Amino acid sequence: MISRNLLQKTMFKSSIKSIFILSLLLGICSQAFAIVPTARTVPANRITFTSATLNTIVNAQNLATTIKFEYGLTTSYGDSVILPVQTGFLDSFKKAKITGLIPHRTYHYRVVATNASGTTTGSNMFFITGSMSSGLSGRGGHNIILDSLGLVYTFGINGGGQLGDGTTVRKLKPVKVLKGAYPGTTYLGDNPANPIIAVVAGIDHSLALAADGIVYAWGNNNAGGLGDGTTIDRATPIRVLKRSLYRRNFSWRQSKQPNHFYQCWILWKYGVGGEWKDVWIWI
Repeated sequence: MISRNLLQKTMFKSSIKSIFILSLLLGICSQAFAIVPTARTVPANRITFTSATLNTIVNAQNLATTIKFEYGLTTSYGDSVILPVQTGFLDSFKKAKITGLIPHRTYHYRVVATNASGTTTGSNMFFITGSMSSGLSGRGGHNIILDSLGLVYTFGINGGGQLGDGTTVRKLKPVKVLKGAYPGTTYLGDNPANPIIAVVAGIDHSLALAADGIVYAWGNNNAGGLGDGTTIDRATPIRVLKRSLYRRNFSWRQSKQPNHFYQCWILWKYGVGGEWKDVWIWI
């Protein structure tokens, strides 16, 4: 008969061997099922004449993943910016600000994500520095211009204070818009960390979008067109107040309320913290 001790030793060795084989199989399986990260290039935002924020959505597939944006004036790129290592199973929104860009040029960019299982390259996208900065600059009797430093200039009729220079006197030459409620030194857009990135002229009021997503308005306000909750004309910029608006799938809408008629349309799209939002103007 096999002794009891010998039987126990044999069973112990068999158990050790089984555990070793199981661990080896699990390791092989984990390598076999490990997958490359997913990475999607999404539209850039906060685009100024010399800077932009590049955006992506990445899933690291629970492996340490390096993420970088490649960008440049051609699809050969040439420059890159590297983000912190990403882990986890969930989609994650990532962004990087690039500076030192040339005004009025087309920049291409894409995301590249790499982990131990391989590399995923996002699709190429592009933006134009300062492209939509003054796209609607002269709808009324005045004009508004945004320069490459983010400063705003106006000229023309000024009966409602739409030039933003603190007066209601017509100007035949461009003047700088005063800062008003904008957190700058003297003029609207003079804070390099938060330049104005887009402007628009209404019939007798003006609006400006700052890089941080805040909208400023000034000029005639007898119909509430400045969005500050009053009907007081403003000769310098004020901040547009926040309000929830029902979003539709088309670019403008009309709605009636008792004794009031409003027209609205989407003017800009911008992203804050990964969430895409609309900026509306109302006249």
